[in-house]
Amino acid sequence: MDGGARGALFLLLIFGALLESDSPRPKCPPCDPPPPPRVDRVPPSTPHWPCPGDHWHYQDCNQDPVTCKCYVSSWKLGGCCGQPPQPGAPAPAPC
Repeated sequence: MDGGARGALFLLLIFGALLESDSPRPKCPPCDPPPPPRVDRVPPSTPHWPCPGDHWHYQDCNQDPVTCKCYVSSWKLGGCCGQPPQPGAPAPAPC
């Protein structure tokens, strides 16, 4: 890389750093907590995958760091009642 290309690259890096420092992200207030988990009761006559019986679902609350908008995820499988929660699910299980 010659001196001119290095100088141009240096200027681009400086300009990028200035842009970052001139536009700080807003300090977002915390989001409300997500709704409580939901337990789905499954009659013994109608088991379905992935749980042979009752199971539970939960939602996460996420936030856009630029707009500070909070949004709730779709329902996620927390686990089967009587078994350990799925990886990443909140503990303890509600059933």
